[in-house]
Amino acid sequence: MTLATTYDQAWLKSYQDASGEYANWNGMDPYNVNPYWDVYKNSNSSKKDQFRFNGKVVWNITQHLKVQGTAGAELNWFTFEDYKAPTTPGYESGYLQNNNFRNRMYNIELLALYNNSWGNFDFNATLGGNLYKVNNQTIVTTAKDMKIRDVVALMSFNEVSVEPYSYRKQINSIYGAVNLGWKHMLYFDATLRGDQSSTLPISNNMYIYPSFSGSFVFSELLKLGDKLPYGKVRMSWAQVGSDTDPYQLGEEATNRKTWDDHTVMTQLDSISNGDLALVIDCGYDDFFFDVNNKLHEALRERGIEHDYTVRPGVHNGPYWTNSIDYQWLFFKKFFDRSGR
Repeated sequence: MTLATTYDQAWLKSYQDASGEYANWNGMDPYNVNPYWDVYKNSNSSKKDQFRFNGKVVWNITQHLKVQGTAGAELNWFTFEDYKAPTTPGYESGYLQNNNFRNRMYNIELLALYNNSWGNFDFNATLGGNLYKVNNQTIVTTAKDMKIRDVVALMSFNEVSVEPYSYRKQINSIYGAVNLGWKHMLYFDATLRGDQSSTLPISNNMYIYPSFSGSFVFSELLKLGDKLPYGKVRMSWAQVGSDTDPYQLGEEATNRKTWDDHTVMTQLDSISNGDLALVIDCGYDDFFFDVNNKLHEALRERGIEHDYTVRPGVHNGPYWTNSIDYQWLFFKKFFDRSGR
């Protein structure tokens, strides 16, 4: 809050009347509460405890091979309490909110590392696995209508509501990498990683992404000295993968409207025949088969034209690789008709 320099701030000290209630000041503006009232009547407090644990073990099996494991955990306990005394502008009946956060993160990794040289060749290889887990729990307790004004506690309020929230996610990973070098001049690298995420459908929750690269340090071959002390050409190719955050629509039980607003079946009444070019392509053993079949029947009942194709297969790469040709044909016919 900003006051004019001509304002007598001593007036603010009369922040309450004889009965201890908020003195009418500044038109009872909830955005400009008397600062003395905020200091002596309202309150907010917080407490945070944080714990971190890390450990590492290395086993040198041979001169060229070792195994190492690392484990870490981070625990955050955080509590925030906000209290507004009765008659505070905007909170005339009193208000108390308690936010209780319990956040936990675990990370475990196991690696096997190998390196060796044979003549002009250098070789390095890594094979590993990782477990990453997050488990965050939040409880928001809100109390309104304060009846016992001398005791700042939940039991002093007439209305109390409790809302739990959670954020849970786990990724299991396995990965490997190889590096081959020849005469410190030619290099080849390859990696492969697979992640299994708890935020993806159970029957299709694994995504794999490889990479390859090669490089040629041509300065080692030309030997031009100071004219070209170092020169290198490198080419690489890679695929990337990612999952998503959990509960993007919130929990269904407490966010029914949001779920309905993002569900295809509940949006059919908002479209008419010809508004969209629709194609449904699904395998008999796809976990979406029943849902897609219901969507097909609902479109038929509403007289909305669409293509519906079902063939043997599941929800995976080989099915969609075979399906892509039919998808191209569908869209080609659509664009040909529309003259685009």
